[in-house]
Amino acid sequence: MEPSLIKGRRLGVKAFRDGDILVTEEGMIFYAFGDVHPKDRAMAYLKYVPKALAPRFPITFQTTEWVMGEQTLVRPASLFTPENYQRILDTFTRHFPDYVYADHYCGKTLIAVPAHKIARISWPGEALKTLLASAHLDRLQSVARTLVTLLSRSSHVSLTEFGLHGSLALGTHAHFSDIDLSVYGGHNFRRVRESVGRLVGEGVVTYLVEDAVDELRRNKGVFQGKKFVVNALRKREEIREHYGQHRYHALRPLHFTAKIVDDREAPFKPAVYGITDYRPLDAASSLPRGREPTRLVSMNSRYRGVARNQQGVEVVGTYEQVREVEGRSVEYRVVVGSAAPGREEYLWPVG
Repeated sequence: MEPSLIKGRRLGVKAFRDGDILVTEEGMIFYAFGDVHPKDRAMAYLKYVPKALAPRFPITFQTTEWVMGEQTLVRPASLFTPENYQRILDTFTRHFPDYVYADHYCGKTLIAVPAHKIARISWPGEALKTLLASAHLDRLQSVARTLVTLLSRSSHVSLTEFGLHGSLALGTHAHFSDIDLSVYGGHNFRRVRESVGRLVGEGVVTYLVEDAVDELRRNKGVFQGKKFVVNALRKREEIREHYGQHRYHALRPLHFTAKIVDDREAPFKPAVYGITDYRPLDAASSLPRGREPTRLVSMNSRYRGVARNQQGVEVVGTYEQVREVEGRSVEYRVVVGSAAPGREEYLWPVG
């Protein structure tokens, strides 16, 4: 099976979306983050680095190596700590400045992959089509095809609403790799997650619970001896914001509890929760009436789908003002995973 990688210069006007895998001219591999991107750039995080470039990054890499074509790749041991992000950003500033982007809408310097540096791109839906149409599959590919067909039939979600991600999409997988599936649409994702639960009850698959997050999310399993994970991607009609629509101003850290009242966008990246009943847990987190946050946004993928409607959550995050660029609307939100140094930000169900 040939990986579904399209030449970057054939992208045309197709917008970047969460789940796109971007292979650059230097051989670095990024994953696009979220669905709001500047023109001709993709907000993204670094997933794999050519082994020859790894010494430029003052971070720890996993000992496992991957091979794509003639290139050996390594992966950062930790992707989401503020310290690691800053070290990676410093490396790009020194060695690959085209990838550094000053975002004046949020007042931060970020990593954003310019379209002209992308050599190839993999879209999850296209990657799955390639898998399903292939006549020659190895053991992992065969199990993946059987699994996605089973999930589609069990959930009554069309195969056209599924995607393939990760090393299987890139063709870098090995026998120990897992199966990384995507489902387009929040409603479809919930149906697939429910079908996984039914298949567990029937003994066809087993849940994979490696930590407390897996216990809450219930989107990992083992099928025919292979690990798999299922995550959600927004459909185009579920993307309700465009780049430059809002300006974000970070104010200060907060530590509080609240109640979830809208979890429809919780499975996506970034995860968005509607909240109410704000209660500060220290004096520094007290807020004037009318300025309590109404949304909780996790940039850290760890906290996707960990809380449900009517659940309480404890949160440490960054309090932000959100102002419409064209209009008078102002609201307040709290961001978890703001990359603020020296602070662990999190959200967790309580009660």
